[in-house]
Amino acid sequence: MVGESIARLYARERGLSAICFRIGSCHAGEDRPDPRNLWRQHKWLSPRDFCQAMEKAIDAEDIGFALMHLTSDIEGSPWDISETKRLLGYAPRDRARPQPPSLAMRLSQALRRRIMR
Repeated sequence: MVGESIARLYARERGLSAICFRIGSCHAGEDRPDPRNLWRQHKWLSPRDFCQAMEKAIDAEDIGFALMHLTSDIEGSPWDISETKRLLGYAPRDRARPQPPSLAMRLSQALRRRIMR
């Protein structure tokens, strides 16, 4: 939040262009959402979509200040990427439909947490 405020100030006071992304869950080498965590599935960002957005942000002109969410195309995601699409021409290529973790996976996670205590 502090970085966003500073970027907004520099854009307004010094005429600089500043684009701030609130980036979803993006990890090197991960080309699909984590099936163990429903929340992370809802904010998943593929490396390919991440790179596309960064390229578009670098090439963008006359933005001033913008604060945008960045995820891949996730069905039912609470993160609204419409502004990212509109301002940058971002078109996510990767899509996901979040699925709750299986019962076996949830039990395994619960056991692992108990053992680690």
